[in-house]
Amino acid sequence: MKNNIKDNAKELLFYYGLKSVSMDDIAKKAGVSKRTIYEFFEDKNELVAEIVHDLMDSYTDLFKAAQSDSEDAIDEVIQQEHELLEIFKIIRPAFLYDLDRTFPELSEQLEQIKLRILKGIITNLRRGKKEGIYRQDIDIALVADLRFHQLMNVVKPALLTSHEIHVVQLSREFTVLYLHAIATEKGRNSLDRYLKDKDHMTLAW
Repeated sequence: MKNNIKDNAKELLFYYGLKSVSMDDIAKKAGVSKRTIYEFFEDKNELVAEIVHDLMDSYTDLFKAAQSDSEDAIDEVIQQEHELLEIFKIIRPAFLYDLDRTFPELSEQLEQIKLRILKGIITNLRRGKKEGIYRQDIDIALVADLRFHQLMNVVKPALLTSHEIHVVQLSREFTVLYLHAIATEKGRNSLDRYLKDKDHMTLAW
């Protein structure tokens, strides 16, 4: 029941923002009474806090999974990009805006996710260099920063291109361009193999 309440609250809050959604809205969406919600959460603040913490945990889990399950650094990027996109595309700017204004402490905690993403990119770049699939001459700090901002902005395609393009397609194109730019010949062969592997593409994209 608690997870049902949180899942439905996330759907509403991520889409409409914190101010526009009431506990009555959440109760109706979850198919429970407002009294039932208060059996699990003291108030809306506690509910929002748990949602933010769940979001942070999901980021941590996806990076760990991609690092441990991937064949190489390129495979890791593909897996991470897909999972990050799944999270990003359900969160509208209104949620983050309201969080920053209404729950500054939680907003600060959410900023830690961005630091984890940046750290994950740096770790991946070092892995790729060690594996010989990323160029040795790349500036890790600079490339990591560029990739980070690419991921942060890909969910706003209107700011990046005048073409009507789905966010998933845009994200994939950026990822392929990014990997080609930093890959060695060995790395490009690895990337091409992944792109030709329909099963791998279905899993990742």
